[in-house]
Amino acid sequence: RAVRGGTTTYYVCCTPQKPNTFVFSPPIEGRYIGWYAAAYGYDGFLRWAYDAWPADPARDARHALWPAGDEFLVYPGANSSIRFEKLREGIVDYEKIKILKARASGRQLRDLDALLRTFVGDPDYSKRNYDQTRITEAVHKGLRMLEALSDGLRSK
Repeated sequence: RAVRGGTTTYYVCCTPQKPNTFVFSPPIEGRYIGWYAAAYGYDGFLRWAYDAWPADPARDARHALWPAGDEFLVYPGANSSIRFEKLREGIVDYEKIKILKARASGRQLRDLDALLRTFVGDPDYSKRNYDQTRITEAVHKGLRMLEALSDGLRSK
């Protein structure tokens, strides 16, 4: 797709179950989505709905057809959500990864590529491990590496 000028994004809606940004999803999954998109070489992330609220989402986030929270990330008014803030952090991480990949070379680039491979699951989606502990550890390891790579590039 990229060779033809196309864009490839990662998308969640009522599926996949994990990683996702449902009301009941562990918050780290929102941040993980940015890393997942970077690891697979996607151009970004597409979210189908931002504010398609049920009648009173602060009181009851359920929807007749979709998992709770699938249809919105923020609440009415100027009210964010932990899910949205974690997704935003993942998007910032994704942008940092893109910048570092463009500036890194040699060992730094190999280290970053090796780190991103830890976010790539089994080619068979049904066999991928999205255990919250594994996702949390992967994101925290990734954040430490981003900091180290950023420091290394700054000192050049």
